[in-house]
Amino acid sequence: MSKKAKLTEENEIKSVVRKLRDTYNTGMTRDYCWRIGQIKRLKAMLMENESRISEALYKDLGRCKFEALGLEVCPQYMEIDLALNELHNWMKPNYTPVPALIEPATSEYVYEPYGVCLILGAFNYPFFLLTGPFLGAIVAGNCAVIKPSELSINSEKLISELIPKYLDKNAFSVITGGVSTSEILLKQQWDKIFFTGSPRVGKLVMKAAAEFLTPVSLELGGKSPAIIDESVVDLDIVTQRILWGKFANAGQTCIAPDYILCHNKHYDKFLEKVSSTIERFYGKDIKSSKDFGRIITENHCKRLKELIEDCKHNKFDIVFGGSVDISSRYVEPTVITNITKSDSKIMTDEIFGPLLPIIRIDDMNEAISYIQSNGRENPLALYIFAKNKANIEKIITAVPSGGVLVNDTLYHCGTSFIPFGGKGNSGMGSYHGKFSFECFSHRRAILRRDDHYLFDVSIRYPPYTDLGFRIFKLVAGWPSIPHVTTRRNLLVLLGTMYFLYNHQILGELISELITILGAYMPKLFYLPKINIF
Repeated sequence: MSKKAKLTEENEIKSVVRKLRDTYNTGMTRDYCWRIGQIKRLKAMLMENESRISEALYKDLGRCKFEALGLEVCPQYMEIDLALNELHNWMKPNYTPVPALIEPATSEYVYEPYGVCLILGAFNYPFFLLTGPFLGAIVAGNCAVIKPSELSINSEKLISELIPKYLDKNAFSVITGGVSTSEILLKQQWDKIFFTGSPRVGKLVMKAAAEFLTPVSLELGGKSPAIIDESVVDLDIVTQRILWGKFANAGQTCIAPDYILCHNKHYDKFLEKVSSTIERFYGKDIKSSKDFGRIITENHCKRLKELIEDCKHNKFDIVFGGSVDISSRYVEPTVITNITKSDSKIMTDEIFGPLLPIIRIDDMNEAISYIQSNGRENPLALYIFAKNKANIEKIITAVPSGGVLVNDTLYHCGTSFIPFGGKGNSGMGSYHGKFSFECFSHRRAILRRDDHYLFDVSIRYPPYTDLGFRIFKLVAGWPSIPHVTTRRNLLVLLGTMYFLYNHQILGELISELITILGAYMPKLFYLPKINIF
């Protein structure tokens, strides 16, 4: 891109951001009815264009209809329906108790939109990973710029057509382009940035956000292990669930099992079942299977081929697959064993493709040690296949990760009722369901106090006294008073007495007050003179 063209693009992007900020400043996006209307339009966009979405995903990633709509669109329907049903509750003020020292008062926190947000999508799930955070921005009352990945060309084109057609153009804008466009976008001042992609690019996003101290959510990746414990009973189910999670979308899933740590008891039988299960899933001629996808670009194919060649160079065993056709962007499901070097590329780089290393272990302590060795970063997901509850809890406690799924793969990303996100190198922040609403909201605290002079005790003001400090310290130790919505001020005293009695400190309080009153009665309060004439 020439310098002049880049300047033109930068000016256009600045103009878009200004327009969205003007829209946000009108307060339009804060309105409950407006938000509900936009959510319904987003649902209509997905429902009315399922066939076009499926076609775009087939062209970009070779996805069959089941994986296209089942993994990208159906989860969004659940998210949207939850938002439609619960948004009125999410928007309500959240009242909290008030310390006795601050009474009479009410305290609350409310969720307010950040303002104008930037959402950067990923190529591997171009609809799900874009419309998910986009829904969060809508329900929280924000304006947003949406930037699809330029690698998923057909999906990018469809998204840039559909969002302006269905959603409010004054509040939302789609900007397309390559790396230079992303760089220009990151130079702008945003109120929130949401990025999905690799840790390498995530660091660049965070560095750019630091210029304006912009809050950031990063959904990254990492090497997510799957552990097969000795206590596993049904190895057929374990094998099916692991291989489905690994080879769906041709392994291009940020939470796909990256490698397997299999207990020695099940190792040989598991290897047998892996080969037979792959053939049952995709047939003997996997390349012609309509259910197995393609790698996003030829360059990504070359990267995966280099990983396979490195395994061969290190004399690891390739017990299944290994073939690559770069021109058709096909990488065969490949199973690798006898991995003698834990610092090899296949065990240090995130694979992000249909290559599956399987490592033999003797017990759970060895599995934990392996995950923690070589400075491995926190994985985005941790998969545990086991019946032994003690071993499950032991692994969960010992191995930090973004999320944990026991006895399955991927499904924890499909529920709206638990947060989805990473930790450390696998990301920061979380979303899905109400957590998406919170992700794009500022939690604003509000304290309201009574302004009557009778409640303005003089001991808080200079000159300070020992007596004042004794009273302050005493009252600071009292229990907080719960929020009461009606006739609150009349109930403050009763509420205080109830909590004091409940905490068995009423006798102590009375004794202390008698001592204080007896010694300092003339100095307790300063009441201003009132001239009634």
